[in-house]
Formats: sequence, C-alpha cells, structure tokens
Amino acid sequence: MIELRFSQPESDADIRLVRGDPALVQFDMEHLRALPLDQAEYGQLLSQSLFSDPAVQTAFAQARSTAQTLEACLRLRLFIGPSATELHSLRWETLRDPQDGSAFLTSERLLFSRYLSSMDWRPVRLRPKADLRALVVVASPTDVANYQPGGRPLAALDVAGELARAKEGLGGIATTELASSDKATFNNLSGHLRDGYDILYLIEAWLLCRKPLLPGLYSGLGR
Repeated sequence: MIELRFSQPESDADIRLVRGDPALVQFDMEHLRALPLDQAEYGQLLSQSLFSDPAVQTAFAQARSTAQTLEACLRLRLFIGPSATELHSLRWETLRDPQDGSAFLTSERLLFSRYLSSMDWRPVRLRPKADLRALVVVASPTDVANYQPGGRPLAALDVAGELARAKEGLGGIATTELASSDKATFNNLSGHLRDGYDILYLIEAWLLCRKPLLPGLYSGLGR
C-alpha cells in the first residue's frame, strides 16, 4: 500500500494526494534481483511497479505541477514502513520518471531522499548548521584504464572536480575528505562514520565487470 502526501512551502498541513481506496503496489523482487547491473532496465521496472496505479501517477504529476507553479524544487521523500523492511534492499536511486523515462536523480528540479524509522527512543536534537560535519568520500579505482567494455576505455573519476562540487554544495559545513585510493575504503569509511558525522557525501565509480570499491555499503546505508 502506498500513501502520498504533499506539503507546500510555509504550510503546516499535509495534503493527501490519493483519496478513496488505498493504492496497492507490488514489486517483482525476483525479477529485480536478476537485473543487478542494468541500471536503466532496473530503474524502469522499479518505476513501473511504483507508479502502476493511475492514481499514483496522477498524484505525482499534480505535486510536480504545483511545485513548478510555485517555481520551487520538488522534494521527493520516500518512507518505508517497518512492516515492509524487504523494500530497503531495492535500489531506489535508479527510479525513472513515469512520464519520460529519465532518471530522477539527474534532475536539478527534483530532490530525492529516503527516511528510515528507528526503535531508538533517545531524543534527537538538531545541531546548529555551524556545528554540522560532513564526510566526503570519492572512491575511484586506480586500474580503471584496464577495462574497455565494447572497446571503449573507461574514464577515471575527476576526483578534484568531485571534491570541489561537494564543497560548493555543502557551503560552509566543515568537511573531512577520503579521496585517495588508500583512504576511500569501506573499513576507513565505517570508522569515520562512528565519529558522528551528520552528512555522508559519497561518489563511487562502479564498474560493471568488477565488485564495487565499497562492498556492502549500499545495503547498510539504504542505497
């Protein structure tokens, strides 16, 4: 079952976008697991499942149209209830636009984020922006030139450029960088996260013919 709510800027009330009977969604988990490396096909199948109900498509189109009218970005926030934990394994970052099939996460007008529930009853207090800390990780394989799928050599990540974009996007937030091949490792990342960072900014090159540089990271962080 899927529920959609929309909140406008400077409004304290949410608007329920799907009225009447709840929209039901089914995911072909076996089929999705069979497409681990095909980003486009995986995202298309995931989106077809999520937007299979016409009411969901209409609600999403209405929310986006309202955001465009207000000249604001649409913030798409995904919350998975505690009774559907198996959905955390899905690669939500591959979602495609139900209208034109483009990747959601490449749009500058749509900001996607995921929310996780917790059984921890300890109070959570927001820190002032001046006290926030960000961990910036740029993981780029050193042997990327050895891989030439289809006879075309793969380009290495622009590490300096990615770091510059990260700092620009984070503004004045204090950052720690893990950008060299000996620092951008899963164990090193895990150790730093235990120090209490507020933001994780991760860029990783993922080669289709090899394992990721940070194995197991995405399942733990909710990729």
